[in-house]
Amino acid sequence: MRVRGRGIVWAVEAASGVARHITEVKTGLACGCVCPGCEMPLEAVNAENPQWRRRPHFRHEKSPELPTCLRSAVLTGARALLTVATEFLLPTLTVAAQVRAPDGKVFEETEVVPERRVGITRLSFLDETDAVLLLEDGREIRVRLVASARAAEDSPDAPLADIIIDVSDPDLQSADPEMLRRRITLGGDAAKHRWCRQNYPDLVMKAQAKAQGKVDAYWAAVRKREEMAAARPKPVPAAPQSIVRAREYGGSAGALMTTPQSPGRSLMWRASLPDADALAAAANALSTRTGVAAAAVLDACGRIRGRGDLNRMTPTGTIMEWARELGVPECEMERFLEEAGYAMVM
Repeated sequence: MRVRGRGIVWAVEAASGVARHITEVKTGLACGCVCPGCEMPLEAVNAENPQWRRRPHFRHEKSPELPTCLRSAVLTGARALLTVATEFLLPTLTVAAQVRAPDGKVFEETEVVPERRVGITRLSFLDETDAVLLLEDGREIRVRLVASARAAEDSPDAPLADIIIDVSDPDLQSADPEMLRRRITLGGDAAKHRWCRQNYPDLVMKAQAKAQGKVDAYWAAVRKREEMAAARPKPVPAAPQSIVRAREYGGSAGALMTTPQSPGRSLMWRASLPDADALAAAANALSTRTGVAAAAVLDACGRIRGRGDLNRMTPTGTIMEWARELGVPECEMERFLEEAGYAMVM
């Protein structure tokens, strides 16, 4: 059913084949027009009535109006207006390029050309919807007129066109010639210009160069970190350890040890685990002294979830294991356990 207040406003003059707007013809069958969709005779309603109550439009004389009639009519008007256009709006063009770093990480960059108006030197229609525009800068672009919302969103032939002009909005189907002309050639909310094929190798090269710059900076940082890690002092070989004794302390087993770095010093576990602030401060201090990541230290500490976990470990074994895992001297791990509040000197 046709929406009240809207109707066919473009037709084809039967004698000449020229597209005519409702405002350009005589009222009634004297208009001499046929429907662009079904090619059946039309009569003009209120064409010459300056004080109309119902919008001027064409209606079929005897045959029913088909679903394709309205779309064909607006395409007819669009073609007629595009043929005499002198300028055209090129929509914003965005070209993307990706470059992969040696480790597989992908970087993407874009090159954007803002929308701009260009002059039209020549226009020729290939069929009812497709036209080739020769622009004033010498480039050719292929334009496709689309009067169906579904086709505008997903047309299987869209790659054949450079730019899609969507004229499926109902307001355009009953628009006056000037409004339709401006929307077709200069864009607007109701007639969207959008790229569907982009053949601009120069823009692709610029985007690739920007992405390559990001890759180069990223990979240089990776190599620098690797060099710093290689130059970091190697762990001091562990000296023989001697466990002095183990006894009950504070209701739980407290293993004592004599450290090789500090002869005569004995450590035992404290009765409670350290708080988060003390642990973070000790990890940061160890990171400053040795270069090990504080996060790696905290990850190792995260394996101790309760005081009972310490009952299955000794300070000596913990120092040796964590020093080997983190790549730091055992004397530094001994200091860390004291500063963090895991162990205390007896």
